[in-house]
Amino acid sequence: MNMKKGNTLRLSIFIIGVIVVVASISVALAYMISRSPEITNSFVPANMDCEAVTTFNDGTTTSVKVNNKSNIEAYIRVRVVLYWQDSKGNPVARISPENGFNDDSWQYDESTWVYDEKNQTFYHKAPVAASGSTNELLKIGGGFTGIKLQSIQETHNNTVFTYHPVLQFIVEGIQSAPDTAVKEWGVTLDGNGNITDKANKN
Repeated sequence: MNMKKGNTLRLSIFIIGVIVVVASISVALAYMISRSPEITNSFVPANMDCEAVTTFNDGTTTSVKVNNKSNIEAYIRVRVVLYWQDSKGNPVARISPENGFNDDSWQYDESTWVYDEKNQTFYHKAPVAASGSTNELLKIGGGFTGIKLQSIQETHNNTVFTYHPVLQFIVEGIQSAPDTAVKEWGVTLDGNGNITDKANKN
């Protein structure tokens, strides 16, 4: 009988000890939570967004530049695409418009752009600041007044088909730092971080 009372007493003491330990941990945690300063996440994720801005004058493309709408500095490249559409706006598989992209009808500022002839892609030499713009791509002067594309008509089986040339500027931007990112484009950089050449025609 006394043995059972002793065991019961030891068990009661053990339970009380456990309760005391748990209570102490809870108080300590509550103190730590109440005393820990609130940490604000100040990290701003990169947001890459670019757009081509084209100026027309009487149906002639006279100016093209790119706005860097990103929140970081970026390198910019522009691919020029020419194709035909039918009267319903559907792309037509035919030779690119002759009066469109060629050496005689297109001039660009070589001091600010590098041209990859194989892919008809222009690279802005200097990185563009966040919310900044590239230099103009089209260089008016020397007899060049812009690009004017003309629709054509062809007759097949006594039916007249009208085709409209479309000039499209596909813009791509990539963060300027680290410069290993832009080098994935296959470009060469000088000591100031400006693109000097498009070495790999990929």
